[in-house]
Amino acid sequence: MKGARKEISFDQERVIKKISALRQFNELCIHEHLGNDGILMVDTEGKVAYADAKSQTLLGLSSLQLLGYPLSAFLASESTESAAKFLSTQRLPEHRNRCEVVFLDREEARVPAVVSSTPLYRRGEPVGVLLVMVDLRNRKELVHDLKTIQDRLRHSSIELNKKLWELSVVKEVAHTLQTTVNQDEMLRIILTGVTAEQGLGFNRAFLLLQDEKTGRLKGELAVGPSSPREAEWIWEGLRSQSHTLKELLERHRDTSGQFDPGLNEVVKKMDFDVAPSEGIMARAIVAGEKFNITAASQNPLVDPQLLELLGTEAFALVPLIGRGKPFGAVIADNCFTHRPIENADVDLLETLANQASLAIERARLYEQLTQKVRELEEAYRNLKESQDQLLRAERLSVVGKMATRVAHEIRNPIVSLGGFAHLMSKGLPQGDPNQEYLDIITEEVARLERLLSEVLDFARPVEPSFEMADLNEVSQKAMVMMQPEIEKRQINAQVDFQSGLPKIKLDPLQISRVLMNIIRNALEAMSPGGNLFVRTKNLGDYLRVEIEDTGVGIPEEHLDKLFSEFFTTKSSGVGLGLAVSYQTIHNHLGSISVHSQEGKGSTFAIDLPLAIEDQGD
Repeated sequence: MKGARKEISFDQERVIKKISALRQFNELCIHEHLGNDGILMVDTEGKVAYADAKSQTLLGLSSLQLLGYPLSAFLASESTESAAKFLSTQRLPEHRNRCEVVFLDREEARVPAVVSSTPLYRRGEPVGVLLVMVDLRNRKELVHDLKTIQDRLRHSSIELNKKLWELSVVKEVAHTLQTTVNQDEMLRIILTGVTAEQGLGFNRAFLLLQDEKTGRLKGELAVGPSSPREAEWIWEGLRSQSHTLKELLERHRDTSGQFDPGLNEVVKKMDFDVAPSEGIMARAIVAGEKFNITAASQNPLVDPQLLELLGTEAFALVPLIGRGKPFGAVIADNCFTHRPIENADVDLLETLANQASLAIERARLYEQLTQKVRELEEAYRNLKESQDQLLRAERLSVVGKMATRVAHEIRNPIVSLGGFAHLMSKGLPQGDPNQEYLDIITEEVARLERLLSEVLDFARPVEPSFEMADLNEVSQKAMVMMQPEIEKRQINAQVDFQSGLPKIKLDPLQISRVLMNIIRNALEAMSPGGNLFVRTKNLGDYLRVEIEDTGVGIPEEHLDKLFSEFFTTKSSGVGLGLAVSYQTIHNHLGSISVHSQEGKGSTFAIDLPLAIEDQGD
């Protein structure tokens, strides 16, 4: 035996290996087939020679009911002719036939299947056909389910793309809104996003805000054409330019409404009472509701004024809500294209309105903050001015006390010097050369007396002693008092007193001093030959005295300081004359102002009220 085994040839070993491999294939593919398809073997006579468990299950028959019976016995009548094709043992180039047939199960129920057949040979001779059955019943259900899934995926893809587009529109508008804190710019950006073809695509949009004082809902801004012809012209122009949404938002940042003047005339007429009621405007503001109106004229909730202004039966209305409270509304329509407004359009408009509300609320808070900052800055300036005035008052109080004491101390000697000079002047013979010196002494003493009077008036301000007086008479007396100096300086003086001026309450002495002080300044500002004009006039609630000169004028940088204490441009004087005059007029509840041009002269205007209440005589 051992010798015989050694004689086994190499070819025999190779055949044994093939048989072993075929046995393993048979165990895997036939007896332990793991797929969902059935396997049959049919002999050359067309009878079933083998049926695996899954083919038995597909046909609802046992192996005893299948084996030895013609395969045609289990086929529907229309499939018997097809059986000849896949039962053929003829060698084909692809060694395989494939066709669709219908089997009949035990209950005579139809079992559609695709059959793939492969001829089987032994030693070159055909021995039968191997059939693989694919059940089409589940496949058709799967194909239907697959188509359903594909349709759903396609619909979901469309919806997703739409949502992505909507998100991009809202994002672009929100991003542009973040670039400004100007509320008017924001309103224009919002409505452009609503009406742009690249945005929400409405024909027109109106934005209304609630008045904080009256509570009424008032139109602020509108975007869109005002007529079909204008709409066609605008849209055609925009299509030819191919702007992106971002470019359109930037382009329409202007706040004047100049692009849509006709429509903005309409929105300015929108003014609605939003007191609790059943109207859509009130419900949008009070309850924050949104509306998709399709037949406005038949809807009792639509305000007739709104219907008339819009001129369309269909529109959308959404509220603007900030910090949980509605404060405005956006109205949008398609009055020219008549495209129906879907609920999804209203939802998207509401989403955009929510973003707009946040931006508008931010702009309002910024404006409030800016106003508070301005108020604080103003309060700080006032506080600093008050502090400066207090410090100055303290200093002036000390200076005033000292000036009063000094003035009293030197006033008597000065008066004595003036009196003695005057007496000596009278005792000198005519033509005495000392007369000129005495005149100089007399003039300088008079000037010193005026300075002392100004210092004392400033240091010890006297309350006015009011009485009913004629302003023309007071002005005339001041001119008479100044006449010697007017003649000495060779000035042409003219008066123009309006007749019939009513008497008013004033202190004649104090007002006369003010007029004389201003006239004296005017004379000092002019050269010989200059012109002086004094006028009075009735301004209704006030009487005015104007003193005009043709002198050198006052530099513009000095005008603000002109009535300040100790400010003077003269080589002599202490700068108290105009300060005292200002205070005197202020005590009369009047005002004093000046208009001046360098090289042309100055005009002082004193306004005194016709009536002064609660003032004693």
